[in-house]
Amino acid sequence: MEWRGARLPRRCWTHQEELPNIGTMERIPEPLGHLAKRYGVRDLYVFGSRAAEIAARVRGRSTSSSVGGGTSSDVDVAVEPLPQHTLSARDRVRLADELERTIVAAGPGTVAAFVAEPIVGATLAAAAPPDDYWPLIAEVCRRHGVLLVADEVMTGFGRTGRWFGIDHWGGRPDLLVAAKGATSGYWPFGFVAASGAVHDAVAGEGASGFIHGFTFSHHAVGAAVAAEVLRILEAEDLLAASETKGDRLRAMLGERLGEHPNVGEIRGRGLMVGLELVAERETHETFPRAAKVTEAVVRAAKSNGVLVYSGTGLADGTDGDSILLGPPFVVTDPELDRIVEVLGDAIDAVATEVGLGASASGLG
Repeated sequence: MEWRGARLPRRCWTHQEELPNIGTMERIPEPLGHLAKRYGVRDLYVFGSRAAEIAARVRGRSTSSSVGGGTSSDVDVAVEPLPQHTLSARDRVRLADELERTIVAAGPGTVAAFVAEPIVGATLAAAAPPDDYWPLIAEVCRRHGVLLVADEVMTGFGRTGRWFGIDHWGGRPDLLVAAKGATSGYWPFGFVAASGAVHDAVAGEGASGFIHGFTFSHHAVGAAVAAEVLRILEAEDLLAASETKGDRLRAMLGERLGEHPNVGEIRGRGLMVGLELVAERETHETFPRAAKVTEAVVRAAKSNGVLVYSGTGLADGTDGDSILLGPPFVVTDPELDRIVEVLGDAIDAVATEVGLGASASGLG
């Protein structure tokens, strides 16, 4: 696998003539500006950390205090747990109806925004909704004047095989929160993109303005790193690579683990792939949290040279184990083979160990 990590920071630092203005609201780096035009974005509110809170403050017009870049917001955020496995048609209609009932019950003008990951990452191990889920949610939000905020911190910049996860359903959120993939992790970087309507309401003529600022926001080097990563993504067609290699990875996992009694589901888009680990495949009965199944799988895979991401509590906040895979877009076919082989062996070994342990301890 080609390693680009060493050369990216050096390139950013050596092009010092690009640094003074790049990343400010007056000059958006060209690759990011190209994306902004594609999505009809009027402005990028911040380069830096705490992007999700910025989105909340943009919509909620909250007051906050700031010390050294830290803030505390008075915007309340409610979290609604979702099913840990793929939603049925009935589920998604029910959830859209539930959202509408919640908005109506709260009263006019009290719900500012609906915030969600287009494809749920670490919390639900790459759980992607069916095709009509997001259109239903967007319709409810538009009907009640509630802004739609897409949390693309994990799903953005090619991870799911599209520039943004919401692109799988043709959605256009009012606010989009992004980080991580924008600089491929080489530099701390995050931002909030706003639609023209939101921008005009907050910062347009006659608006009250939007006061914000953090110690490391609008950082020139961070913007330069982001510009170079975006250039590489486009020049090497890495979004297509993510989609193609992700399809292959899921197919290989299906062949190796698709009928495994302790794998409830293999899911995801692009190179964001999740596996749900269960005690009983047909019923999706979970392992008890005390068994620490996902941690054991992580250790077993790591001992054989493969790093995977663990997840717990996806069923009810306590029980429910999962594994999330996020290989680099330049992963090779032999490396995909190795990931599947090592992960499959790890799940086999741990399932046997936990089964015997559960029986002996009275957990099974």
